[in-house]
Amino acid sequence: MKIDFKSLRKIFRGEFHKSHLHVISPEQDWKFIVLSFFVLALLLGALSTFLFFKINKGEIFNTEQKVQGEGSRIDSQKLSETVGRFEAKKANLLEFEQNKKSFPDPSL
Repeated sequence: MKIDFKSLRKIFRGEFHKSHLHVISPEQDWKFIVLSFFVLALLLGALSTFLFFKINKGEIFNTEQKVQGEGSRIDSQKLSETVGRFEAKKANLLEFEQNKKSFPDPSL
């Protein structure tokens, strides 16, 4: 499929006939779709590059380093309660594994 850039220029300059508006042409539709895709891809690439360099330099989306202070201490009581719960679960699991009950197969 060849793209006729002269006709595309005429379309964008407004030098097309009104009779062309009512003609259904798959070739013209595909040209529009492909051209729109490339324009959109170029715009997104340019925006991505712009944002990358701005963020890399620290000009936008600047984050400040937070200093860890008194608020980051761990509550040892809650930690020991949580560890105790997991130890109890572990003990229950070991008990179930050791006390396996065998049931007779009712189909036999």
